[in-house]
Amino acid sequence: MHAVLDQIDRLYAPRSEVPTELDAELRLSMANDVAMLLLPRIQRRLMTTAPNLKISVVDRGQNVLEKMASGTIDVLIEDTRLDLSGCYIHQLFCWNWCCLMGTENPLASKRMTINRFAGANHGLVSFSGERFGRVDEVLGTFNRQRRVMLVVPYFSAVPPLVQTTDLIFTVPKPLGEWLAANFDVALRAIPIDVPLTLLCFGIIAISTTIFTDGLGRL
Repeated sequence: MHAVLDQIDRLYAPRSEVPTELDAELRLSMANDVAMLLLPRIQRRLMTTAPNLKISVVDRGQNVLEKMASGTIDVLIEDTRLDLSGCYIHQLFCWNWCCLMGTENPLASKRMTINRFAGANHGLVSFSGERFGRVDEVLGTFNRQRRVMLVVPYFSAVPPLVQTTDLIFTVPKPLGEWLAANFDVALRAIPIDVPLTLLCFGIIAISTTIFTDGLGRL
């Protein structure tokens, strides 16, 4: 988690000119787990480098390329599953996943194997409501299938769910570390490798002193 935050600091390191007089609105779109991790650091940095810049986080929804072309979305932070040809693209991070569960969950005191992982009762965060995700694709290569008992559309529901049920959730590792540091939950590595590459997409010209190397010349 500290490495992620340190990289965010480097992303916003000011260059030779600081746009302190810039008075505009920047519309960002990102998943709520990404917002939980990045927005506090982004906002704190912009308060010093561009104090008049206003930020709005908007829902991506459908037809995201059209929304970016029309200016409804200026900057989109998404994973590599999204194909947005014609946009400026810059890789921000490559994360792995982890298992989050209640401290009283029997799996919290055991090494997480593929069989234990597949045999557990799973919760899934799915913005579309689908019960199949990237973890399931990789798990299928081992001829395993997990039991998804509950689907929710936001990560904020995860801590109380794992604290009061036997469900385990697979979440991005930096988010899992943050949740484990702030809630009474247990964190375990997943027994399969499922990398998550976070990308930044943009097609609107914004001063590079706001979004530097990591967020690109938008």
